Amino acid sequence: MSSWEKRSVCLVAGLVFGLLVALKIASPDTYHRFIQEDGALETIQATAYLVAALLAWRVAATRSGPSSGLIRCAYLALACGLLLVAIEEISWGQRLFDIATPEWFRRNSSQSEINIHNLHPVQSLLHPLYIAVGLVGGLSWLARPLGLADRSAFIREVATEWYTSPYFLLCALTYIGLELAKLLSVRFGIAFFQLGEVFVWRDQEVGETMLATGFLMFLATKLLEEARLARSTRLAEAG
Repeated sequence: MSSWEKRSVCLVAGLVFGLLVALKIASPDTYHRFIQEDGALETIQATAYLVAALLAWRVAATRSGPSSGLIRCAYLALACGLLLVAIEEISWGQRLFDIATPEWFRRNSSQSEINIHNLHPVQSLLHPLYIAVGLVGGLSWLARPLGLADRSAFIREVATEWYTSPYFLLCALTYIGLELAKLLSVRFGIAFFQLGEVFVWRDQEVGETMLATGFLMFLATKLLEEARLARSTRLAEAG
């Protein structure tokens, strides 16, 4: 990819995040409708996760060379994980097919939906998980300038690039901000940070959107760059 393409991919992360924050400040009512359950933002997330899952499968199918078996397994696992998240986002088609919520999920789900991520034991783990994934995705590109990618084919294949890292870092930042707001309001009694005032729990949708688009951009740019390299190689051989 050219340098301007890389910069553009990087800038899109700031643009998406900035627009969502600006919408929250300028038009809170519109923002809240946008981030509501089954709203436009959740549809965008589910679509991004689904497309990213297909791209991860494509990456796995095209791996060859050193550590290719391990790399294929990693990308197949990522494809399965992204597909699971996409299906979870639409509650396994519950509202799409008008499926009634079974009694067990009514008792054990915070939103009375057919999904795993809203189960009470699982929900408490989600924010730390998003923070961890965001930090790994946002910082793993450092393996390249540090020389780790040169010594390991696996690291070279799975590490993000500097221009896709902001998506993951902004995801982590969103969830860290929500956790700090909860800490400051509950433990220290600072009313400004109380959830439901300036911050609402569904602000997490902004972070999840950044993560979904981050995976999509990481995988799409990876395949694009490889396709261009393969084309250049064929042209060189033909010449």
